Amino acid sequence: MGLPCPAKLQLTPLGPRSRLRDFQEKSKSYHNLSFLLGIEIEFMIIKPATSTTPASAVETVPGPYSSASLRNAYLPILEEIVTSLLKSGIKVRQFHGEGASGMFEISAEPLSPLEAADALVFSHETIKGICSNHGLQATMHPKPL
Repeated sequence: MGLPCPAKLQLTPLGPRSRLRDFQEKSKSYHNLSFLLGIEIEFMIIKPATSTTPASAVETVPGPYSSASLRNAYLPILEEIVTSLLKSGIKVRQFHGEGASGMFEISAEPLSPLEAADALVFSHETIKGICSNHGLQATMHPKPL
């Protein structure tokens, strides 16, 4: 996978990435087991509060897997996020609207546990950064408002 940096970081022996790497290696060497983890990132895009209006979810048609939930002004932002993840080496399986207005989900192809953890952190930062570039906020909090 082409994620920048994390694979090249020096791991501390008791850090979470080292422990996960050790778990993977011991599972493979002692038990001939390997694991794949798929990540699903559910997030909400929010219009920030102003001096006259509170923060609010962007307006979309609510409903899981609804193609109507993607027919709005925010689809280009979602496509920008997906394109950025694909360019980084994270293989996106699907993306769609979720159950509430402004909620979306991106599902990625399964990866080894350490790669999946790195991809999850990278994806969260990518989503938040791209939304911020468009004057919006993104949160992975299940009920932010």
